Amino acid sequence: MKKLLLFLPFFTTSCMMLAQVAGPQSARIFSNTSLEGSDNTWTDLDKAASSDQQYASFGDLRDIAGSHTDYLVATSFKFNIPAASYITGIAVYIECSDPSGSTSDHQIRIVKNGTIGNTEHSSGAMYLNLGDRDKMRTYGGNADLWGETWSPADINSDDFGVAISAQRAVTGRETLGRIDNIQVIVYYSSFTTLPLKLTAFSAELQNDKVRLNWTTTDESNMDRFELQRSTDGNEFKSFGTVICRNRSIASAYSFNDYAPSTGTSFYRLKILEKDGSFTYSKTVTIRFTTDNVNTLYPSPWKKGAALFIRNPGNEKLTIHFFNATGETIAKVSSSSGQVPVPPFGIMQGILRYKVFDEKQKITGTGSLMIY
Repeated sequence: MKKLLLFLPFFTTSCMMLAQVAGPQSARIFSNTSLEGSDNTWTDLDKAASSDQQYASFGDLRDIAGSHTDYLVATSFKFNIPAASYITGIAVYIECSDPSGSTSDHQIRIVKNGTIGNTEHSSGAMYLNLGDRDKMRTYGGNADLWGETWSPADINSDDFGVAISAQRAVTGRETLGRIDNIQVIVYYSSFTTLPLKLTAFSAELQNDKVRLNWTTTDESNMDRFELQRSTDGNEFKSFGTVICRNRSIASAYSFNDYAPSTGTSFYRLKILEKDGSFTYSKTVTIRFTTDNVNTLYPSPWKKGAALFIRNPGNEKLTIHFFNATGETIAKVSSSSGQVPVPPFGIMQGILRYKVFDEKQKITGTGSLMIY
């Protein structure tokens, strides 16, 4: 596989305009706002204040596709963004579900100075239908301003928030749509003095892994680097940690991602000081491709149910399952279209996997959501 190297020099001084993140913050004030043509209002609004499986809901909508609710307006997120900051993006997280599988998004809009905006962020996505489990959906991101211009005062105001309307997507059965929690993350830039100079950060593809390299100098009072990865450039998750050396001389660091996602991935460093404050590096991207012939399905997959693999030639295949740090946690083999149930125990969530043929060539990669 051709090697791809992305190199990005920056942060040559310790005082720069740096990307910052505030949140996630949950709403504290909830209300109904009328929406033309709506059928139902929301009830138990305050139950959307925390992720505790207590829900704001709206009952059974009229049995016509597209019948919808009023707005559930969530405000008072209690941000405290410094006045000299520049707002670069807003991400809204809505934890929702419908055990009957009948509900979808209708409208998702931002609220500025108490007024519901015009920019629509709903894609009509279905509310998750997995019994008692909820799905956290993301709207917006680190470069999405929702069609508005923002000052820190706008974000810090109790009149800042989000408006949500749900709709019937499937007829013939009761709508049981519900929302457990509403959170917001705000991305902004400000001049910050860091106790280090980050002089380089790069990502390099090495066979079936991604190697991240970075160099620093003038470190003091630093705690650690967290390696973060994203498949969309908006929602990042940590998958590794490296302790800072706190040297005044140049220091070189590296970390391997042994389970990269197929396609384009985004990587960044979360840089943490000993007092708990942090900032982020710039983001680098890299593309990982394979001849993705053998993949697992269904996903999501319920433990104990049948698990299958696309294996038209009935080859002998070995499937390796990895956790977020790249550690192999299970391995099974199959010579048909069905896979023996892996020994996952009580584990739930998303696992990455790689499929190897008898010559140890990778013939498939992907992610399996387990519940």
